[in-house]
Amino acid sequence: MPSGRATISRSDLPQVPGEEPRHRYQLMFSQDAVAGQEIVTRFVASCMVFAMPPRGLEETVTSLWDIFEYHREELAALPTAPNDKYVTGTVVGHGDRGPLAISE
Repeated sequence: MPSGRATISRSDLPQVPGEEPRHRYQLMFSQDAVAGQEIVTRFVASCMVFAMPPRGLEETVTSLWDIFEYHREELAALPTAPNDKYVTGTVVGHGDRGPLAISE
């Protein structure tokens, strides 16, 4: 976070025989640490990937990659700015118009 305090804590949950260990994660932010919704969202998403159990990690990365590719293509499809071309022109007239009148 750019300023303030952010704390991540992890606690182990009771283990169920035959299952992977489970954990609980808690994220706490001081008020001045929240510099905007986007940075908090990115931070929480990173923590979610970090906390993903090993058996779900490959699926998580594959899904995120697909989403990234979709949005990257979306950005690439935007029209590019035209090349800077300067055109010389001549003003041939000037007119004044009256005030805008709105009637019901």
